[in-house]
Amino acid sequence: MVGLKIMAEEEGINLSKHDFTTNSQQALLLAEASKEAGHELFYRLHNALFQSFLITGRNIGDEKVLRDIANQVGVPGEIVARAWTDPRYARRLATNQKAAREMHLQGVPTYAVGSKILIGTVSMERLREAAHTSVHGVRPFAPQNNPLPSSTL
Repeated sequence: MVGLKIMAEEEGINLSKHDFTTNSQQALLLAEASKEAGHELFYRLHNALFQSFLITGRNIGDEKVLRDIANQVGVPGEIVARAWTDPRYARRLATNQKAAREMHLQGVPTYAVGSKILIGTVSMERLREAAHTSVHGVRPFAPQNNPLPSSTL
């Protein structure tokens, strides 16, 4: 959370203080089910879940809160109902969790850029650097703000 707090401060975003622990399983199931309605709806829900938890401080482990968030972003009621009753979504999450364990992934989010693994909150600069290194084999040159001294003849 420290890295996230630093990045949020840099962007002028105030994160809520959390004095509770939440179980995000129901939110994950809802997100998984929403994928079937298309990427636009999934990302609206995804963003609303993060904003609700991180900025507003809502408990995304509470089904009533999740129903409210889903309703606000237009997730149809039948998708919400299916998310928590259809075993397909729990199986998908279990498959993803198993794959993460097998790859020894230890945090969320995890980015795989070429052979480099970046775990947790990562700045755009670090992601670009990793992509550049993956493509070109070397870290990008970062020019200093100070120009080279000019030579006099």
